[in-house]
Order: sequence, then C-alpha cells, then structure tokens
Amino acid sequence: MSEAPARAGGLPPVVADVLRLANRTHVLTKQTGHADLTARIEAEAVTWKDSQVRIVVAGEIKRGKSSFINALLGRAGLLPVDADVATSVHLAVQYAPEPTIVAVRRAPDGPEERVTIRPDQLVDYASMQGEAVLREGVVGVEVGLPHPLLERGLVVIDTPGVGGLSRGHRDSALAALRYADALLFTVSVEEPIALSELRFLAEASERIDTVVLVLTKVDSSADPAAMLAEDRAKLAEYTEVLRRAGAEPDADEDQREAARRFERVAEAPFLPVSSRLAEKGRARAEAGRADAAATLLARSGIADVEAIFDRTLQNRELVRMANILRVVGHVLARVESAEQAAVRVAAGDVGAVEAELRERQGQLEALLPSQARWRQRLAGSIQRIQADLNRVIGREMTRIDRVYRDHIDANQKNVDPVMEALSSDLEQSVNAAWASISQTLAQRIDEAVARISREFDLEEVVLELDSEALPEYLRDLGVRDRSDPNAGKANLVEDGLPGLLSAGALGSVAAGVLGGIAAPVVLPGLLLAAPVGYARYKKRHQIQVRQDYLRIVREVIAQVRQEFAAEFTLKIIEAREAIEATIDEALTSRKRSIEQQRRELQALLKQSRAEQQTRKAEAERQLAGVRALRADAGTLQERVDSALGLGVTAPPPAPAAPPPPS
Repeated sequence: MSEAPARAGGLPPVVADVLRLANRTHVLTKQTGHADLTARIEAEAVTWKDSQVRIVVAGEIKRGKSSFINALLGRAGLLPVDADVATSVHLAVQYAPEPTIVAVRRAPDGPEERVTIRPDQLVDYASMQGEAVLREGVVGVEVGLPHPLLERGLVVIDTPGVGGLSRGHRDSALAALRYADALLFTVSVEEPIALSELRFLAEASERIDTVVLVLTKVDSSADPAAMLAEDRAKLAEYTEVLRRAGAEPDADEDQREAARRFERVAEAPFLPVSSRLAEKGRARAEAGRADAAATLLARSGIADVEAIFDRTLQNRELVRMANILRVVGHVLARVESAEQAAVRVAAGDVGAVEAELRERQGQLEALLPSQARWRQRLAGSIQRIQADLNRVIGREMTRIDRVYRDHIDANQKNVDPVMEALSSDLEQSVNAAWASISQTLAQRIDEAVARISREFDLEEVVLELDSEALPEYLRDLGVRDRSDPNAGKANLVEDGLPGLLSAGALGSVAAGVLGGIAAPVVLPGLLLAAPVGYARYKKRHQIQVRQDYLRIVREVIAQVRQEFAAEFTLKIIEAREAIEATIDEALTSRKRSIEQQRRELQALLKQSRAEQQTRKAEAERQLAGVRALRADAGTLQERVDSALGLGVTAPPPAPAAPPPPS
C-alpha cells in the first residue's frame, strides 16, 4: 500500500493521520491521569518539524564505535578512540564551514559556558582519560565539520558506552534517543553481543523505531559472517525470552508490547563494516590510486551506512512518524494494562482478584524464606567471579608485557624515541586494560544476576554502581621517575679506553705502513678507531636502554596487577552489596504493591452496586477507546512502513498540519 502524494502546500496523509493519533493519545493520557506518559508524547511530538536529522551512535566501549564514526566522516583520529567517554557527555558532530570543536560546560548554579578547544584537547574534555578538572561540568561537545551529509542536516551523536558497572552511561545513551531519528548500534566481530547490550536495545525500542545494527572490525576476523549469524541468533533468543515473559498468566499488555517491539529490532538491518579498510581506502584516494581506493572503500561497508543516512534524510518526516508511532504504541500498551485492571476490579469480580492476590502473596511468602538460598547462590557466584577476574587480570598483564617486549625488540636500532614515548604508551595501555577488565566484570555480574533472577522468579535487577573510570592515583604511573639516568650514556672506561687502545693499535699499523712516521700517524689512528668506538658505544647504549625499558615495564605491570586486584575486589564487594540491596528492595516493593491492591479491594467491597456499575461502565469505555487507538496505530504503522519501503519522500511541512500536543 502506498501513500497518495500530498496536496500542494500540505502533508502526506499518513503524516497528518499520525499527528492526529498522537493528539488523541495525548488527550487520553491526561484523562487517565498518566502524567509521565503525557510528557513522553509531548517530548516526541515537538521534534517532527526539526530540520536536522539526528543519528545516535551507541554501543559498548571497545566495540569500535568512535573509530566507526571517524571512518564514516572521513576524519581519522577525530573522536577519541578507546577512551571511555565521560558519563554525561554527548559528542555531537554537525555541519560547519570550517572545522570547530566547542566544549559546553555548565556549573550547578551558573550560566552555560562554551569553550573552543583544539582537536588534541577533545580527549581531556570528553573522556575519563583526561584530567578531572578539565572535564568537570562538561555536558556536551559540539564538533563542526564541512561534510556533504552534515550539510544536508545530518547530526551524528556519539554517546557513552552502554554497559559496564555504571548505570549512568546506559541512561545517558538512552536520554540521547529522546530527540533522535535513528539509532546505530555497534557490536564487535571479536565477541558475541552481550546480555547488557540486548537489554539496552530492548529499552531503546520504547523510544525509537529506526534501528540499524553495525558489526565493526570485520577485517580482524576470518569469518565475520559466522559472528553475524551468532548475533542474529542471540537477538532471536532474547526475542523469545520476552515473548515467554509476555505469555505468563500475570503478564500485562506492556510486557507483550515489549516483545513485539523487540521483534522489529531483531529484524533490523545488520551491516558489517571496517573502519580500518575505509581509512586505507581514503589514503589510497589521496595518493591518486583510485582503483585501489574504490576496492577498499567497497569492502569497508561504509557506503551501505551512508546509503541509510541518505534515505533517512530524504524521508525524515516518515522516519519521525515511525518514531512517534513507536512511542504511542508503548504509551497505549501501558494505559491498556492499567485500564484492564480497572475493568476487572470495577466488574466486582472480587473473588477472582482475591484469588490472584492470594496466589501472588503465596509466591511472595515462598520467596521470603528462600533469601538464604539466593544469598548462598550469590556468594558462590561472587567467588567464581573473583577467581575468574584474577585470571583475566593476569592474562591482560602478560599480554601487555609481551606487547612492549615485542615493541622494543622491533625497534632495537632506534630505542630512544621508543623510550621517550613509554610514559604515554603505558598510560594508554593501563587505561585500555582497565576498560576491558571492567567490561568483563560487568558481563560476569550481569550473568550471575540473570541466573539468580531466573531461578527465584525475580524481575530484572538493574544495578547502579559507582563510575568505572580508572582511579586517579593510577593515571600517573611515575614512569619518568623510574628510569635510570645513566642508562645508555657514554662511559669513559667502557667506551673511551677501548677507543684509545684501538686508536694506538691502528696508529702503529699505519706507522709501519708509512715507514715509521710517528706523530702524523696518531690522526689516522683516531679516524680509523672512531667508527669502531661509536659502534661499541651504540651497541651498549641500545642494550642498556632496552634493559631499562623492560625493567620499567615489569615494575609498572607488577604495580598495576596488584592495584587492579585490590580495586576490582572492592568493586565486586560493591556489586554484591548493590545486588543484595536491590533484591531486598524489589521484594519490599512487591509486598507494598500487594498490600495496596488489597486495600483497594476492601474499599470496593464497601461500594454500592450502583457505584460499581458506574465505575465499570467508565472503565470499559476507557478500555474500548484505548483499543481503538491501538488498532489505528497498527494500521498507521503499516502505512508508514509501506511508504518507507517504497522510498516515498515526504514534502516539507506545511502550516496547515494539525498541531502537535503541547
């Protein structure tokens, strides 16, 4: 089914119909007292006339997200790579005639401050690798670039990593979707999609309809298609998990709607890309090697992403209508669940509701004595996590040691620059190791919590832990203070004396050849001995600098291994305390909810029959209205999908359009 073209100066009919549906849903949420859902509709509806198209790029750290954006924009090194983005900072890349970078800083009680910074300062203002004093108060960074897609109104937003031990990154990335038109979610070919990533996508599906999955680093795998298939399988498995949850007897309409939303996510486009091949292709193009450049760029997959951006720009209004429908569908499912409960209670079927409440109360009472069991399970999981993490730390430190040993051995004839860069190199390696181990810990804890939740029939436990940034005291490793000031320096005894002896010996040889002329022969002797002496010095210099280099690396690794073990032990303790507190709170909350429902039933029993009938009629009327709106939303979703599938380009908005909710 295709949409008829809009009248001159008007909107395509589907756009006008979606906006009318949003208005009707907005009115309904006000009538039913759902203030939070009213705000969701308002926030989504005000974006439909925006001339910019915002694409949010999200993904876990170490998944190649920032490298992908750099390759997409043709700016290698633009955004910090492998640098954990600060929790509250979004990096927005938009059009500007000349390259500019502005950090936006906001004090708690002060005005907004805009600071123009250099590209090399970006890591300091927007990542956890920078100095705390520089990133303090920074809420965003605006990067301006001259780029054809950006000039057409595209804005690319780089968000913090969505997993890890801190809920802050995840919430910050979700908040960026509030005014976004599409989500590009990056996963790496190097490891399967994680449970935390699947949960993020499920939450994101409440806010956005257009989702594209990007498989990064495909050049580093011999079989990227196998990993893509495995990720597809995990998406399908999680869809089935949500379906089963929605099919439970006590599931509500909101849970069933969540499963339907995730089905669309699981079927989203999944594009394999290679940032490295794209950068190589552009380098070949700059060198005038057009054929090689075209081959590399085609293999990189970047053109497929650009095509999606182009299509989104062409169909920006239809994309926004799809997003509005996604939010409307979520809101209506929530309202329908509430109205179904209201009808059941108002119908006076007190016995059925009491029986259900008794069943839930029985489940709760059965769960409370099992606290010792789930705590025992948690203790066992924590012990396994601790042992596993110690092995991970050991492997990571061994890997770093091997990398630096190979690096100095590969540069034996040029050790001085390598030694000079050791301090900054080690700092980056330690940062990267911390981020990688933090991610491993987060995944292990997620898996442990998921197992306990399934075994004891608990709702999803969401942890809110402290930031996973590298501790400040580990940022300065004191590498320069550890170096031996005499390593590799010239030594009179080891270099000078052998040189003089060589000069004398060579001078004697020259004197014999020249007929015993003594004084003039000293100079040829020195000239002949100088290269030998320098070679001796150079060799000793290289050996001593290499030894000093490896000694420093060993010392730093030993210190970092010890400090990491202590820090991550503390984090595991914090995680355990948070899990226990969260589960206790969940149990308490369930108990309060059941008690509140009982009080409402007792109040209902005291009502007259006439009052019950009036209340039932009103609840049924509201429920019928909600279901009618959901049916309309389903029809409109099909029309929007059809229009996007046919590539219908929406004309510019007209003043005659129905007003969005306000």
